[in-house]
Amino acid sequence: MLVDYSTYRVVVWVHIFGVFVFLLAHGASAMSAFQLKTERRRERVAALLELSAFASFGMSLALMVVLITAFVMAWLGQWFGALWFWVALIVFFALSFVMTPFATYPYSTARRSMGLKGPRMVSAKGKAPLPAMSDEELDKTLARVNPWALTGVGLGGIGLLQWLMMFKPF
Repeated sequence: MLVDYSTYRVVVWVHIFGVFVFLLAHGASAMSAFQLKTERRRERVAALLELSAFASFGMSLALMVVLITAFVMAWLGQWFGALWFWVALIVFFALSFVMTPFATYPYSTARRSMGLKGPRMVSAKGKAPLPAMSDEELDKTLARVNPWALTGVGLGGIGLLQWLMMFKPF
């Protein structure tokens, strides 16, 4: 270890705190997804989409903290040569790349068609609002998201990451 153990523990604390903030923010977005499976009143759909967009801002910040502290811990613990670290990093990015198209894109399309702000809490620069969707089009767009599948993938990925970090199997 390159520095004293107490410094490492502080970085671990920040890392775990970032994970908790991510899970808290993501929970709001995930619960919105479950509610959007059945909700079709436009004002309630808009409120759920705005809640999800607001939560994604916190998720993004927390993920940056988690990723930065992961690299700091790898440097402090001298784990850049450990296979488990690189597998965890691949799992981390795979989760992001797998889950994003299945939820973010349909919800972003629905948000833009309703004239709402995007997931980063700013208007989509350079992107004009989409024409308003009919009720049938909105229903099809929202129905494309399967919150149960996303929850399964997310929990499986988080469980795998936790296992890799705790047991450092290889």
